[in-house]
Amino acid sequence: MCVIGQVKISASEFHQGDENVKSKNLNEEAGGFMLWQKNPDQWCLELIINGSKVISGCNDDEDCFILKLDASQATLEAQGGPKYEIIHHTVWGYFSQRSGLLVKLEDSRLLSVKTCKEDGDVFWETSTESVINDYKYVDGVNIAHGGKTFFTVFRYGEESANHKRELQETWKIEEKGPKPI
Repeated sequence: MCVIGQVKISASEFHQGDENVKSKNLNEEAGGFMLWQKNPDQWCLELIINGSKVISGCNDDEDCFILKLDASQATLEAQGGPKYEIIHHTVWGYFSQRSGLLVKLEDSRLLSVKTCKEDGDVFWETSTESVINDYKYVDGVNIAHGGKTFFTVFRYGEESANHKRELQETWKIEEKGPKPI
C-alpha cells in the first residue's frame, strides 16, 4: 500500500498571554508526503517541506522507530565557510518501540576543505554512532546512565594521503550529587 499527498503547515506569530492568535500573516510552508507499508510490520513516511526532508519508519526486526533527517542544501550552504563546504549531513535516530526512548544516534557529515594549491580539495568524512542505554529516573526524568560512542574520521583527496582514525568512548553515570545552588 502507498499513499501520496500534499501537506501545508501554517503557524501564527508568537503572542503573549491570552491574545487572539488568529492572524492574516500566517507563516505557511507547503510540501508533500509519501507513506507506504512494506509488509504488515514495516512502514515508511517521507515528508518534504520547504526543501527539508524527514524520513521515518518502523522495522519490527530492529524493534525500533527510525527517524532520518537530511540537512537541506540551504542549511548546508549557511553552515559552510569561505574555506570549506559541507556536502552532506545526515542524522539517524533509533527509538525503542517498547519504551519510546532513544537507543541509538548516528551522525554522518562530509566536508570539502579548500587547499592552497590548485590541484584539488581535501575531503573530511566523519561518522558517529552512539548507543545509549541504562535509563533511570532522576527527579521524574528518564535519563540515560550509560552508552558507547564510536567515531570515525576519513581524510582523502588529491592533496592528502588517505587517513582513517577511529575513536571509541564508553561512559556511565555512577551516582548523582545534590542539585547545584
